[in-house]
Amino acid sequence: MAITMCIGTILKADRGLLLPSREGKAAAAAAMIEGPLSSSCPASALQMHWKAVVLLDEAAASRPILRDHCDCVHPDGREDEI
Repeated sequence: MAITMCIGTILKADRGLLLPSREGKAAAAAAMIEGPLSSSCPASALQMHWKAVVLLDEAAASRPILRDHCDCVHPDGREDEI
């Protein structure tokens, strides 16, 4: 399922949650996390959100650069409590 929102709505939200899954979302997840802010990738606005969480399954985190980043930042595969 996908929900479409404008960037202003995303940034006004109290919290942001992105749940990309499967290998077909790997490129979009990498663009959101690693790419520049762009209207062609509205989810990239979450880079500026003060309380955003991105949960990736193994397949969605399969792009090489993204995989290396996730393994480095979260070596235990989880985020510490905020």
